[in-house]
Amino acid sequence: MFRKKAKKLPEVEGLPEGAVLRFVRTGGMRPTNDELVLVGDGRATITRGIRRQPIERTFAPENVRQVLGELVLAGFFDMDGEIGEQVPDGYAYEIAVRSGGGARTVVTYDGSVPPALAPVLATLRGMLRS
Repeated sequence: MFRKKAKKLPEVEGLPEGAVLRFVRTGGMRPTNDELVLVGDGRATITRGIRRQPIERTFAPENVRQVLGELVLAGFFDMDGEIGEQVPDGYAYEIAVRSGGGARTVVTYDGSVPPALAPVLATLRGMLRS
């Protein structure tokens, strides 16, 4: 039997090879630089805090598919690359996605998050804290 050749997904700047999503949260009252990198099979690398020690974590693959699906429903692939502007003591959120539907990076800020994207950001922040 012949196996189907895996479809090569598009490159996205800042998104490691094999990853489907990278979420970065920067800023805040006490400046932070937190990062979540997800692979389609549920593997994740979380980097938080001052020490920036990466933690390996595994989520259910369904959770990863759900987040990607929510991004599609939110119109992520049609959003501007940057939405709003940085506010003092607020967070900036960068989401880079690579999927069969395309590739996109969107940056948004506290006070400018599109309502359709807010629930997905809440999910990603929860995954980051886990």
